[in-house]
Amino acid sequence: DSELAKVIEEDRVGWTVAPNDPEALLKTIYRIYSERSKIAEMSADARRAAVKKYSLDEALAKYRKSLTENASDNDLKMKVDKIL
Repeated sequence: DSELAKVIEEDRVGWTVAPNDPEALLKTIYRIYSERSKIAEMSADARRAAVKKYSLDEALAKYRKSLTENASDNDLKMKVDKIL
């Protein structure tokens, strides 16, 4: 599975189909139609995931944590904190 497919499945925000599989695509289209009541919920889940996991603030926090955890001296940690 691609990284995007993993995100979609992990966050339960949509459906995925393997490439070059028209039969699976047709089945998925039917499934989406039969589960169309889930679309609003998936949309809300996608928004929550985007804000919580993939926002700029979240990315910067992860970079800051990674850089400061791996920095060996306090001066470097302070510089990272100032930049990020």
